[in-house]
Amino acid sequence: MLKGLPFAAQSFDYVHQRLLVAAIPLARWPWVVAELSRVTAPGGWIELVEMGTTFHHMGPATKRFLPWWSAISASRGIDASYMSQLGSLLKHAGLSNIRAETRTLPVGKWGGRVGNLLAQDMLAGWPSMRPLAHTLLGIAPGTFNEVMSQLEAEWNSDHTTYELYFACGQTADALFWQNDKTLQ
Repeated sequence: MLKGLPFAAQSFDYVHQRLLVAAIPLARWPWVVAELSRVTAPGGWIELVEMGTTFHHMGPATKRFLPWWSAISASRGIDASYMSQLGSLLKHAGLSNIRAETRTLPVGKWGGRVGNLLAQDMLAGWPSMRPLAHTLLGIAPGTFNEVMSQLEAEWNSDHTTYELYFACGQTADALFWQNDKTLQ
């Protein structure tokens, strides 16, 4: 994605991108949305779905972990807290008919299938931050492991939720561009 999509301009009527926040530095997001727009046909739609950093009903382990996650992400130019602004990214790229929405998902078994899957995804991925937590932040591996071991029970007892962001927008219609060129 960061090197450009291997498709001709205006190849698709609908483009969907999701869950790439951890792979795209914040400074590159405008370029990424422009690239998505490039491969979308006039009048076509772009849809983005991303996770951010906003949890509700957090316990002490989640509150302790989140600053580590933010610091490690920032060391790579990643800022998931900006994902609540997906609609603005589409607007700045020139899209119209923008719809942005925030959904709150349960985290943990208490939230049924969706909550359990989300918790298992987080618990599978977050341990990969252990080496960076140690080298970048000086967090002892034992401390990291202790916090990780407390998350699942905490999410279930506190009924933790997590925000997910959706945004879609429509590229300019071909007729608009034809009319615009005749005005020049």
